[in-house]
Amino acid sequence: MIIVAIIVGIIIFALITLVYHIDEKTGGNFVAGVFIGVIIMVLIVIEICLVSMIIEKPTPSALDVYRGNTELEITSVNGVPIDTVVVFKKDLK
Repeated sequence: MIIVAIIVGIIIFALITLVYHIDEKTGGNFVAGVFIGVIIMVLIVIEICLVSMIIEKPTPSALDVYRGNTELEITSVNGVPIDTVVVFKKDLK
């Protein structure tokens, strides 16, 4: 996912640089375009990385259960189990 973020950032950087390069012929500032392009590229890469970390939360697989890396959390109301969830153990590194 980080590779996708970098590729998207580079494409947007190239587009902004191209726009300012075309604008330079009509009196625009190419250096300002490169500066703005770099800032926007870095912000987009950081944003996509953060979003991908939120989306790709690790979920236990069958292999994690087999290896003993997980535990079963049981939610009870008045002693009656109503929900179970498999979660990673807290001391797991």
